[in-house]
Amino acid sequence: MTGIAFMRDAWRRLLGTGGGALCLLWAAAAWVQAGGAAVIVSKDNAVYRAAAQTLAGCLPGASIHVLPESDAEADSILREVGAFEPRLLVAVGARALAECGGSFPGAPTVYLMVVSPEKQSLGPNAYGVAWLPHPKILADRIRLLCPGARRVGMLSIQPEIRLGEVAAGFEEAGLRLEVGRIGSVADVPDALRKLGPEIDALWMGVEEGLTNQEAFSLLKSYALQRKIPLFVPIDALARNGALASISISPRTAAAQACQVAGLLLRGEKPRDRLFHSPDVAVDWNEGVASAIGRSLPAEARALVREILK
Repeated sequence: MTGIAFMRDAWRRLLGTGGGALCLLWAAAAWVQAGGAAVIVSKDNAVYRAAAQTLAGCLPGASIHVLPESDAEADSILREVGAFEPRLLVAVGARALAECGGSFPGAPTVYLMVVSPEKQSLGPNAYGVAWLPHPKILADRIRLLCPGARRVGMLSIQPEIRLGEVAAGFEEAGLRLEVGRIGSVADVPDALRKLGPEIDALWMGVEEGLTNQEAFSLLKSYALQRKIPLFVPIDALARNGALASISISPRTAAAQACQVAGLLLRGEKPRDRLFHSPDVAVDWNEGVASAIGRSLPAEARALVREILK
């Protein structure tokens, strides 16, 4: 076995363990193919690790680099990546995307698992895979899981104009999106009180400032108290007290990112700047359903990946 093949095989074995740290096989310059793809990962955690496993399998020869917490160490890694002049960058997470934009402005880039990518300075050669389902698909899933829902509440820090596509997707599915404006997590209780009887379901979203334990606890308590469904974009939150998760799995997002990367590596231009995966996973929490007096509709059972007891 050649040295290059050995390094690739070792990397795949390490990624395939499913546990422990996401190892950084960085030092072997021979393994980093000049003119190939470089995958930049924001940090080592279980979610990014799952995406990296998929990327390693579908981008043969790509180098994979996990950014250390230290900015100085991260800069050093990015300089070494640049020395090999990769033809394509794949950024996993918001920090990786920001670092790629700063270190390699204008370079062809595919990003995934990024919250609010519109807040970043995206170059003309940046293409993304959305971390949320398309608004119409999301609304359709909510309608199937909660047939009686008509008004779905959502809290948002974003300007109203950025929620236009979401509201339009909900309207197309026969739902009305009711948005409570907040400036920080401290505003959540008051915003929920103002939504009050206007809503019969709640969607958490993935906005920066709301994807934390404090915000989730407030949303969960409110939904349980009012006995309304709380839908979340991350499957782990369905295990921790939401009624159901409606999500794009890390592996699904990475697989679609590989398709976009393949187009760019072949010199083809993707048709869109942002891609939404149609492959949406639904997990249902039976314990929460019982607590709020709900049951899984028969017509929605085929959509559910896992029923949590």
